[in-house]
Amino acid sequence: MAGATMQSERMHDHGASRPRSDGPLTQDERRQMMARNTGLAFDPVQIGSVPQDVFDDLAPAGEGPKAGWPSVRDAAESLTLRGWALSDAPEFRRLLDDPSVWAHMPTAKPEPLDRSVAETLITLSNDAAHHVVRAICVRGRPVGQVRLERLSDGSVEVSYWIGRAHWGGGIATRALRKLLDEHDGSETRLIARIHRDNPASARVVGKLGFVFESHDPAKPDWMIFARNAA
Repeated sequence: MAGATMQSERMHDHGASRPRSDGPLTQDERRQMMARNTGLAFDPVQIGSVPQDVFDDLAPAGEGPKAGWPSVRDAAESLTLRGWALSDAPEFRRLLDDPSVWAHMPTAKPEPLDRSVAETLITLSNDAAHHVVRAICVRGRPVGQVRLERLSDGSVEVSYWIGRAHWGGGIATRALRKLLDEHDGSETRLIARIHRDNPASARVVGKLGFVFESHDPAKPDWMIFARNAA
């Protein structure tokens, strides 16, 4: 109880923000904040989630972000979407050459995922006419990908992946929302396929208005979430 009181006093001193020195949020705190639809950010130094409006009392005065990364306070504002470039291949490979990132993808991880494979995947993402693929960037540096794929029945499937170091910071929700806002919306139906063992992604699409519709008849382990495009 004393610790909670001290935390509340520090939060009061700096407005509504929790100080970064309080450390990453616990699992229960994250669950409560997600239930309130409160923004989260990933703190790469403390390796955990913090509130998006955290008061950064750990950064030395006048010192910018470490290693080119934004502070957790401005990460959301610096998020942009752009096409992949072949020059992104080393970073693309670094982000994707991780079995945990592929754990709930519908396709298997290429082995080996070398630079040549990374360049091929980038080329395919830019050349195909049936989908729109965008790199998710934080201050210009790729951290993942979002995709819209046009299906034969006229609907559009949304999907994403995020590098493991950037999980839990709300990046996927903001990136998908941005992509959907930029989409022309001519299709009347959007879907997302989520593996039954991936509740985090189910929460992401739920925040964007997708609701559970059914299990995929061809792949029972996958759930279909849907929403109207308008």
